[in-house]
Amino acid sequence: MKTVFLISCTKSKQNHSCKAEDMYKPSELYSAALGYALNRVDDKERQIFILSAKHGLLELSDRISPYDMTLKNMSSDECDEWGHRVFTKLSQLVDVNNTEFVILAGQDYTNPFRLFLVNLREQLKGKAFGPRIQWLKQNTANWRGEI
Repeated sequence: MKTVFLISCTKSKQNHSCKAEDMYKPSELYSAALGYALNRVDDKERQIFILSAKHGLLELSDRISPYDMTLKNMSSDECDEWGHRVFTKLSQLVDVNNTEFVILAGQDYTNPFRLFLVNLREQLKGKAFGPRIQWLKQNTANWRGEI
């Protein structure tokens, strides 16, 4: 079964247009999540995607400009619509029924599409901000080939 990593966008961003992969690098949490995922994939362009409040699902090579938007400020209906858009794009990029999705995001970014995915693993569920970064860094450094 193929594994795909979904990483959430962050408030900290570059101050210029760039590839999505680079936009969120000022964030320690994003950088730790990206490092964790990069160590576990064969093809980063097909196995790592970013969950963006503004853009939905981003491929690492997508060029975007800085923005200030979060799902926390959206209504329930807007979040549901966002989740449907994310799932629709995921369905176009991967076989969602034969893919394990490793979510490196909080519940605000997972709940809107959770019910659409069959194989879902939430590595950071229940962890606060600081412990998330610590867990990601520790598990990147200690990785032995298994997810």
